[in-house]
Amino acid sequence: MNVLVGKTFGIGNFVCSIPMIKALCSVGNVTVLTGKTPDDIGAIDVHIRLKNDLNFTDGGGADVSWLCDEKRRYDVAVMAIPYDGRWKEGVHFLADKVVDCRPRPEFSKELGFSSWKKHEVEYQMENAYELGYIGKIPDCSFMKPVEKIKRRVYVGMGYKRDTSGFWNQKHWGNENFVELIKKILSSYDDATVVTSGNMVDAVTAMWPIMRKVNDLNRFTVRQTSLFSSFDIINSCDVYVGNDTGMMHVAASTGCKTIGIFKLDNSWTKSSPWCEHAIAIKGYNRNVDVDEVFEHVKEFMK
Repeated sequence: MNVLVGKTFGIGNFVCSIPMIKALCSVGNVTVLTGKTPDDIGAIDVHIRLKNDLNFTDGGGADVSWLCDEKRRYDVAVMAIPYDGRWKEGVHFLADKVVDCRPRPEFSKELGFSSWKKHEVEYQMENAYELGYIGKIPDCSFMKPVEKIKRRVYVGMGYKRDTSGFWNQKHWGNENFVELIKKILSSYDDATVVTSGNMVDAVTAMWPIMRKVNDLNRFTVRQTSLFSSFDIINSCDVYVGNDTGMMHVAASTGCKTIGIFKLDNSWTKSSPWCEHAIAIKGYNRNVDVDEVFEHVKEFMK
């Protein structure tokens, strides 16, 4: 069975799709597509790492005209956006069957369209089971495990690419992060805190927070690429921060992960998918620093 997977846009979406991709690779020949929008750049980095250890065909690259080749017709296309047969405008894939890979919220009077009943990993795995996979849900890992540095905490504080719009709603707030980092460093003599991100993250969050924490010996800020950030987070013992793609990367490495969820019901669909995870519901309320710190202490024992 030849399967085309087009569900890999954005870091978080790709990481949550890894179990499905692994499952499909065990029942067929898989080609994985990645998009080319700014939000897809991180997904491409995940794609590269995953390709090193998993046997699937790389469907990336600017030229995807081969999708129209009748010789490349797929038995099944597991697609998300766009779903109706196009990968991008003017380029169509060929498949005998198309499976809708989008998570499917259920409408309710209380929660409306955002009434998610399952985690996104479980939604994606429905496709693998439908196509013949039998077994447990694979993990989300895409990097080789390394020894964690005890009490090294990665703080996910980035605003990412949309500082004034939708993604800004997911941010816990710079002042909260300043207070939390100070609590961690003052409570544990052997603790270190690290964060990383691009220039937007640095200007909007990392540098202002670094100046207020004022502890360059134990609080490290790294303006670097996503690819390098993956290695940084892979070495950390604990993640605490916003509901972002980096939270899902942390969970995929086995890092003890605390996510703060500011959007209604997103904690159901997008909570950290790992053994040691805490999803804090922050919709329509202020999440107190002490509340978050109590969870950090649970993971610092």
